[in-house]
Amino acid sequence: MARHTTGFQVFTVLVLGCLLLGCVGGPPLDPAKQDSDTLVPEARNAMKAGEFDTALTYLDTVLDRPEDHPKNHPKNHRHHEEARYLKAVCYHRQGSYTHAFSAFKRYVEAYPLSRYKVEKELFKMGVALIKGANSGFLGIPGTLGLTLEGTEVLGYLIRISRTGEYAAHAQRIIAQYHFDHGHFDLAQIEYQALLDDYPTSEWVPLAEYRVPRCKLLQSRGAVYDRKLLEDALLGFQDYEQKHPDGKHVKFARKYARIVHNMLAEKNYRNAVLYLNDKRILASVFYFRQTIQDYPETEWAGKAVKGLRKVRDDYPETEAARAAEKGLELIKE
Repeated sequence: MARHTTGFQVFTVLVLGCLLLGCVGGPPLDPAKQDSDTLVPEARNAMKAGEFDTALTYLDTVLDRPEDHPKNHPKNHRHHEEARYLKAVCYHRQGSYTHAFSAFKRYVEAYPLSRYKVEKELFKMGVALIKGANSGFLGIPGTLGLTLEGTEVLGYLIRISRTGEYAAHAQRIIAQYHFDHGHFDLAQIEYQALLDDYPTSEWVPLAEYRVPRCKLLQSRGAVYDRKLLEDALLGFQDYEQKHPDGKHVKFARKYARIVHNMLAEKNYRNAVLYLNDKRILASVFYFRQTIQDYPETEWAGKAVKGLRKVRDDYPETEAARAAEKGLELIKE
């Protein structure tokens, strides 16, 4: 049976359609005809509705009016300040991070004692950029010419609010970013800054482990970077001593053994080099040092054999007597 549309049904549809169109958003206000008391709240409403271009139009109108500038009319200070802040937030919500960052910096410069949550916005922006926000295919920036880095945003946050709620966390994220990207020299600097500037932070144990880890990862081996390795070894040992049940203690012990072994090898090879160069006393010194400082390594056993070789190959010499004395100390 065919259904017939009644006049009442048509009327109902038209009314609902008009109401719906009104809810979706009618024509925006004419900013030129509105005062700041109206435009700023309307900008907030437009932002809630996701109409950021409309919000920016309202906010720019407030900011461009000479009569609304706080220098000319101090009573309008609150409108100007809020408009500056909301403009930066608008850009942030749009994903226009470069514009947002510039707007936030201008706002902080104009109002260093902000009554709005600038730090929170900057923190969220920096984290989003580090996670790849505004990146397109293969990580290529979605906006041509985008050069803003998340570490730059978080670094700025730390500078303007070093003791603020988000500063220590931002410092940790910057350090982690450099560590994850293989910038171990920069990561070491950032983790050390975390230790120096935020000694009560929850991230201190991580930083105490990562500083020596970065030193080890930077090292080209004991031949070239003995001091770096010695510092790394002390760092791993300090971490284990301070945090015997720490999250990274297993790895700290592992890397301490690796570094210990590398330093022992370096000492032993120095001894062999001097022995081959007929600088026998010097070779004895390094053989003995290898045994004394790194007794649990395989290189200590090889060093014992080296002392025996000196004793047997160069009898009745000062080097042979020094080698024998070293062997006697081992027996004790």
